[in-house]
Amino acid sequence: MSVDELLLELENGNKKFMAGAIPNGETATVKRLLSIDVQNPKFTLFTCSDSRIPPEIIFGMSLGDIFTIRTAGHVLDEAALGSLEFAVGDLKTPLLIVLGHSSCAAIQKAMLTENFPGALGSIQKHIRSAIGEETDFQAAIAGNTDKTIQNMIYKSPVIATALNTQQLKIVAAYYDFASGKIIFSKLKY
Repeated sequence: MSVDELLLELENGNKKFMAGAIPNGETATVKRLLSIDVQNPKFTLFTCSDSRIPPEIIFGMSLGDIFTIRTAGHVLDEAALGSLEFAVGDLKTPLLIVLGHSSCAAIQKAMLTENFPGALGSIQKHIRSAIGEETDFQAAIAGNTDKTIQNMIYKSPVIATALNTQQLKIVAAYYDFASGKIIFSKLKY
């Protein structure tokens, strides 16, 4: 399956989700049993840890279809980058989607002037470096997603090489809670 065919499958799965369909439980049971010894995800998803984003459901996928990495605000730290490199380098997923979303609390907190202590402050600092002085919330979400993609390419020789050898495509996307729609960016890396 080509990456373009996979993106079409994901768009169609999202349309089914928006219409109220969820993946078949019986199919998930069979897939669980078939995937005991090996994983072969169709694509990698790097998204926020927000509990309102159930990846397999919103993409109309099933168990084992998505290798998912989640951090608040999809902050690219060393653990997340290592997980992405595992997906791209070892599992050979041909598509990596970085998914931002509406009502992102991590972006909202980063946009506040107050500095937060501890690990939450670290998340805030990462996002602030991605969005700069942006004051428009939607633009900040898009900017954070784009900067995350740029940083993963810059920081990871595994990802950069996979892109340069056309073994990987990276796509930015946005999930709208109100409509349930996933909007895929026309810009692909």
